[in-house]
Amino acid sequence: MKANKAIDTLAITTKIVLPNDTNTLGNLFGGQLLAWMDVIASVSAHRHSKRVVVTASVNNVSFQKPINHASIVTLEAKVSRAFNSSMEVFLDVFVEDPVTGKREKCNEAIYTFVAVDQNGNPIQVPELIPETEEEKMRFEGALRRKQLALILAGKMKPSEATELKKLFLDHEWNTLVAFFQNLMYPEVYWFSAFAIPGKSCLRMQSKWPFGHAWWPILEQGLQAKSCTS
Repeated sequence: MKANKAIDTLAITTKIVLPNDTNTLGNLFGGQLLAWMDVIASVSAHRHSKRVVVTASVNNVSFQKPINHASIVTLEAKVSRAFNSSMEVFLDVFVEDPVTGKREKCNEAIYTFVAVDQNGNPIQVPELIPETEEEKMRFEGALRRKQLALILAGKMKPSEATELKKLFLDHEWNTLVAFFQNLMYPEVYWFSAFAIPGKSCLRMQSKWPFGHAWWPILEQGLQAKSCTS
């Protein structure tokens, strides 16, 4: 099966925020944006796999700033990594002021899709070839994100997550392993974790989907951040 370049999976769409897309504050509904992202991300996954794809998960939806009525919204989706039958798709959302033309990034998200055959069964997809620095960074981070998701779902032992372990010092990793092993219901928590050589911090908040504060660290590597925030 021939591998595909990441750039060949790029899918772009542009929307105008209409009155029926907004809430009482005149900002775009978060649910509407999620629907737009799901559609364009599925196009990207389809371009890579050339198969019917279904949404498996939505991770790290980051609403960095509100999108106002009448704004021009551009959504860019690109497969960041392909596994056996699943594909991680990274989305960047940009908003353009209709008067000034100023364009800035306002949201991002990570979707996972699975390619299926005519019977709805998972089917193998081609490998992905990253070329740019950003593509390579997201490609490497995708495996760590997958390993962490498998650990929390109870489908992988922490000791098997070799790529994830590389981000931490030995004593930090041992602490995290012990924490995950004693966490009865990990799916009802999200984590805020900072891993710095010689200093680490892990915070937990209940009743919210996992991933919001953790994924950027797994994607970009170790970053110096305060544990008191």
